[in-house]
Amino acid sequence: MSAAGRSADPGLDPHFEAALRDLAETRRQLEAGEIDHRTAEELSRRFELDAAKAIGARARIDDEDAHPGEMSHGRSAVRTLTGIVAVVVVIVVATVLLVRSADEREPGELITGNVDGAAGAGRDRSEVTNEEMEAVVAENPSVTGMRMRLADRYFAEGEYDLALDHYMAVLEHRDEPTAMARIAWILHDSGEVELAEQMVRQSLRRAPDHVEARWTLANIQLAGLANPQAAAETLRSLRDDPDLRREDRVLVENLLVLAEQALSDER
Repeated sequence: MSAAGRSADPGLDPHFEAALRDLAETRRQLEAGEIDHRTAEELSRRFELDAAKAIGARARIDDEDAHPGEMSHGRSAVRTLTGIVAVVVVIVVATVLLVRSADEREPGELITGNVDGAAGAGRDRSEVTNEEMEAVVAENPSVTGMRMRLADRYFAEGEYDLALDHYMAVLEHRDEPTAMARIAWILHDSGEVELAEQMVRQSLRRAPDHVEARWTLANIQLAGLANPQAAAETLRSLRDDPDLRREDRVLVENLLVLAEQALSDER
């Protein structure tokens, strides 16, 4: 069935499911010694991109149905922002806004997951190694909370390939807006700007107030799509969110200054 013929919440796209099955088969072949690590890595990257494209295609269709013509604006943006991209590279590092060390988070903060089972009674969660967590999620593929925390660790460390693999595995079991938002960031970082925008809109469709997804969208709009007006609108909405943490608001305001300066330069 085509995406256009699906219900509002149809579950996993068949192309997405096919890509996930390919990923699972690749892991099985690696563990069985049928392929080497290099081949497995190359196949995994290809299948992960296939899965991301499947979600992105569905997001694009849904967005265009809901907001005809909205997506074309980003694709038509060809103007250059004088000096803005170089400065945004510095601001982009402020992804730590939403991805400070997973083990430093308090209950209710943006990163979720639990490594208590792996840590054992009385053991500091930060002492649990990535390798220990890898072993646990390998034995318990449906334990998405721990897999999310492991993916968040890799994401915060800049190990995007490893993070992507685990975020995709989480999406195999549930719709997770944070995983979608971070896949969008990874796609944006790799130059897949339009796909990144589609993915982050998929995240926002699931959770319209998701802080990290809105931050990611603003960065994509400003540095990727060269659309400072859209970025400024997104950032103003985020800045005025009463639930935004104080330190996060400072970073949002800094990026908003850049967006408004870019708008001024265009006039």
